[in-house]
Amino acid sequence: MGTAEYLKYAREAKYEPQKLYLESGDSFALSEAFREMGTRRILFLGNPVTSKYKIFNDLIDFYGKEGFRCFRYVRSENWLTDTEVFNCLKIYNEFNCDTIITVGGTADIDCGKLTAAAAINPVKALSDFEGIDKLKKDISVLCCIVTDNSSSPATSFAEFKDSTTGKWTLCMSNYFIPQVVVVDTDLSVRTEIAWALESSFNALASSVEVYINPASTFNPAYRANAVNACISIFTNIKKIKDDPDDPYARRLVSVGGIYSGMASGMFGLGYNHLITHHLISRFGVAYGSYHIVLLSCALTLFGNRITGSLATLARELHLCTAAAGDESAASTFIDGFKRIADMSVKELPPVELTEQEILRIAEDVRKEAVQFGLTMLDQREITSIMNMAFAR
Repeated sequence: MGTAEYLKYAREAKYEPQKLYLESGDSFALSEAFREMGTRRILFLGNPVTSKYKIFNDLIDFYGKEGFRCFRYVRSENWLTDTEVFNCLKIYNEFNCDTIITVGGTADIDCGKLTAAAAINPVKALSDFEGIDKLKKDISVLCCIVTDNSSSPATSFAEFKDSTTGKWTLCMSNYFIPQVVVVDTDLSVRTEIAWALESSFNALASSVEVYINPASTFNPAYRANAVNACISIFTNIKKIKDDPDDPYARRLVSVGGIYSGMASGMFGLGYNHLITHHLISRFGVAYGSYHIVLLSCALTLFGNRITGSLATLARELHLCTAAAGDESAASTFIDGFKRIADMSVKELPPVELTEQEILRIAEDVRKEAVQFGLTMLDQREITSIMNMAFAR
C-alpha cells in the first residue's frame, strides 16, 4: 500500500450511515430494523465470556420467537486469527445465514466484519483483504452489540493475526462499517472493569492521534468526531473506574468509542497504533495495552512540535481557560493525558527486544506511517518513544 493509494481512498470514502441504538434494553428492539434489511437467518457470534451470559441466550430465544432462524458461533481464542474467521464463515454458510449479530468487543466485531466480508467477497486467504479497499462488494448485514468501549463498531477497518505468517494484518474498506450498532448497558456493565478501561484507553489514544494528524485540519467534521470522542472518554473514564456499575458513564464512554471509530476512518492509523501492531504481532494481544502509554511518551517527547493542536484540544476539553497561552494549554493536556494513561489497573507486560529489533520496528513504523501521510518522526525519534515506554 502506497501513500497515493491511501490518499485516494480517503478522498473518495463516504461514511456509511449506521443505525445506532443507545438505550438500555435496545438489544431486544431490532426486529423491525432487521426486517427492513431483509434479515431471515441470523448467526449470533460471541466469545467464551459473553456466550455464558443469560442475556446472550435470551437474545437468541427472543429473535427466534420473532420469526428469525437463529444460530450461534462462539469464538475460542483471545485474539482474532484468519483460522477463526473461516471457522465462523463455515457455520454462516452451512446454515445459509444473511445476518451476523456480534455480542462482544473488538476481536468479536472484527470477526463479524471479516466473516460478513468473506461471505460476499469469497477469498482463499483472508490476507487478500489486506491493505486498502480490497472489498468489491458491501458486507452482508452486521449488527454489533458492544460490550466494551472500543472504536471498532464504527471503524472502516478490521485486524487479525495471520496464522501462517504471525503478522498482525490490517484490512481497510468503507464496506467494513457495520450497519447496526447497539450500546446496551444491560450488557456493557457486565464487562470486567480492566477490559472496559483498556478499550477506552485505546479509543482515546486513537482519537487523539486523529486530532493531531495534520490532515485533520482540512477535515473539520472528522476532527469534530475526534473531539467528541475525547470529551466523552476524558470526562467519564474516572467515573467508570470508581463506579463500574454506573450505566450512564458506561454509555457515554462507549459512545466516545464510536466517535473515535468515525474519526479514524478518514485518517488511518497513527505512529503509536502502528508500533502497537508490531508488539501484538510479536508478543500477543495483551501488548495492545501499550497504545496509550506509547502516545503518552510521544506527547512528552515531541508534543512541543504540535503545541497549537494540543492547546486547542485542551480548550475543547475545558482543561484550561480560554485565555491560557498555547504552551501552558498544551502542557496541561499532556499532563492530563498522562494521568489517564497511568490509570490502567493492568500491569504492562514486559517487552524483551534487542536494540536492533527496536530499531527495525521503528524503521518499519516510519515507512508505514508515510502511507498515512505522516512524516513528522524519523527512525531515531520513534525508537526513543519505544525506549521510554518500555522502561516504565
